[in-house]
Amino acid sequence: VLAATQTPGESGMNWFQGTADAVRQFIWVFE
Repeated sequence: VLAATQTPGESGMNWFQGTADAVRQFIWVFE
């Protein structure tokens, strides 16, 4: 139900935010 009320752009931003967090964790590991 909640996903149906979200806009595609909003879902994309949530996905991008999660990916960005993962990337920052990987950068911290490689440093």
